[in-house]
Amino acid sequence: MEKPQTLSVKDWIIRNLSVKTNTQERIIEAVINHQMTMGREALEKCNSLEFAGFGKFYFYRKKAEKKLEKYKIIRDKCTEYLKDDALSEHRRKSYTWKVNKATSDIEELNKKLGND
Repeated sequence: MEKPQTLSVKDWIIRNLSVKTNTQERIIEAVINHQMTMGREALEKCNSLEFAGFGKFYFYRKKAEKKLEKYKIIRDKCTEYLKDDALSEHRRKSYTWKVNKATSDIEELNKKLGND
């Protein structure tokens, strides 16, 4: 069965599993959410994670360091843009969101890389 464009991958998987296993969608969604949460926590502690039958995910230190620098540049540029008084409210919200997102990504990567 092909995934409809209107469904996210997660919703499509949940719907297919629900039909195939005759299980309620909310139960399958809870299991998937739990697996993803546990997977994310495991990746915070280890440098690889494997979901049997699905795939293996790796944390690459060099790529993380490059991303960290990229996030810092984004944060700094958006912070500079926010200093402009003539900035529209829509752009101000957008730049504020980008600063907050970059800051949280920086904190997460610093924690994983052991930078305090």
